[in-house]
Order: sequence, then structure tokens, then C-alpha cells
Amino acid sequence: MTGLRNKKILLLGCSGFVGRNLKLALENGGCNDIICLGQKDLDLLDRAAVKDFFYTTGKDVEIVFFLAAQYGGIKACRENAPEYLMSNSSMVINTVEASLLLDVEKFIYVSSAVIYPVDSLQPYKEEYLLNGQLEKNVEGYALAKIVGTKLCQLIGEKYGRNFFSVVPTNMYGPYDRFYDPNSNVVASLITKFHEAKKNGSGYVELYGTGRARRDLLFVEDLVDALIFLAENYHGHDLINIGSGNDITISDLANITKEIVGYDGEIVFNKNYPDGAMKKLLDISKIRQIRWEPKHNIYEGIKLTYKWFIDNMKLYEKRE
Repeated sequence: MTGLRNKKILLLGCSGFVGRNLKLALENGGCNDIICLGQKDLDLLDRAAVKDFFYTTGKDVEIVFFLAAQYGGIKACRENAPEYLMSNSSMVINTVEASLLLDVEKFIYVSSAVIYPVDSLQPYKEEYLLNGQLEKNVEGYALAKIVGTKLCQLIGEKYGRNFFSVVPTNMYGPYDRFYDPNSNVVASLITKFHEAKKNGSGYVELYGTGRARRDLLFVEDLVDALIFLAENYHGHDLINIGSGNDITISDLANITKEIVGYDGEIVFNKNYPDGAMKKLLDISKIRQIRWEPKHNIYEGIKLTYKWFIDNMKLYEKRE
């Protein structure tokens, strides 16, 4: 990480799942000039406040990682579509504008796979953006993410700046949202099997058929990719970050069950829908610039469960 050690870095969204892991990785890599801001530290909806920050505390910032977002799960996205569109768009517009004015060297916007049309061929390629209808349940959030993605691209094209976006796949790992009804599939499975083991339950019920497939990336691999791109990528293209593979929910459940050490049965309740049957990102572009994920699914879940056990106190109030 020698390329970032002497850089002044701004990390927006540092209190979230990815932000915490990115901050830790940057610090462990020798970066000691990092400004970490969460929602309570700077109101990104306030254009004047954002500009004031960049002209004062953030005037020498060279690298911006933008991970901030308003998101509360699919139900919240559906019920608050216009609010999510306005707030998430405004936050990135305000920050990109200030970053451009203050000559930030590199701006990395973390987008979302919801920007891809729901009926796209899979694996999702970057060029599928804007080629079809979005998933209706998350349309407002997806449109805001598209605004940020395209804004970075247009800034790069017009001004020759290294402002670009990345689309990560489904993530899991340390600081995930365990014991949270809106958690991702891996955090949910770990929680379910851990509680079933602790309580001596004979079975764990999972919704769907178990045949749906998911592309899952250990969060430390995502962080590694973000740092790699910050050091090595110069451009404004959209870049997917994924594992390059997918796995059925059934196989994922069995791996998680084994790692947790749960001896009961898994029961799939087929009265509930599977959701999308397949979600996989094409990572050919990032592979062309010589990045590969380092952890397979078994290794990643094993490390995640160890972290979960070692940090159980963070979740005790939710049990």
C-alpha cells in the first residue's frame, strides 16, 4: 500500500460495514492521514457545509472514498423511493462538486448492483447499465446510485479526472449486520445456526427452495480491491468487484452449518419465494488490471464466524 501512505484520504461512510473494514485496512497499511466521517460528523445533504469542509479541514484531501448512503432494506426502499432518490443523489452531487472544485486527485464512488436492469443477462457486465428496467422495489435507491455512477463518469470524460465508480457484489465479513432483519444472507445464516446451536434447536428453517444462486465476496477482498484501484487505476470507467463465482443458497447453508458446528437439520420452506434465482457480476474488467479475490467462500465464512464469536459483545443487546 505504498502508493497511499503519504496521501491525505477522506473516507465518507466510515461507520458502516465496508467503511469500518476499509479504515482498518488503510491504518494497517501505514496510512496515517485519514479523515473518517460518518452521518453525525458532516451532513452531506447540506451543500454549503460540504463545501466549507473541503475549503477548511479537507482542503488538502487527495483521495476520496465515498461509501455514504441512506438505505434501510427493500421495504424501506419501496416505501421511501422519492426520499431515497433525492437524499442519495444530493449527497454524492454535493461531494463530487466540492471534490472537483478542490482538485481532488481521485474520487471512488461505491455504487450498487441494483443499478443493473433486472432482466439483464448474467453475469452482469458494466455495459448493461441503462439498458433496461430497474427492479421496482429499489427503483428510487437504484436511480440515485446511477446518478452518482454517471456523474463520476461524465466528470472524468469532460475534465480528465480520476473520478470513477465501482459496483460490489453481495458482501459479508467482520462488522456485518448480525441480528439485523435487513442483514445479508451470510450474516443471517451465521446468526440462525449460531442461535440454533446455542439453544439446542433440532432444525433451522430457511425461506425458499435453496436453489437460488448468489455471488458473495468477503469484505476484506472488497477493501483490497478498493485500495488496489486507488493505487493503480487511472480512468473513469465503471468497474465491477465480485468473487467471479456463485453458489446456491443450499450449498451456502451447508457450508455455514458446518463451520458453525450445528448438528441439526436444514428445512427449506418452499412457500416463500427465492427472490432472483441468480445474481452474478462479470469481473473481467478488474481482472484485466490484475486484481483477483483472495478468499474462497469457505475461508471467508470461517474468518467471519471467528470474528463474530470474538466480538459477540458488539451484538449482545440484539440477542
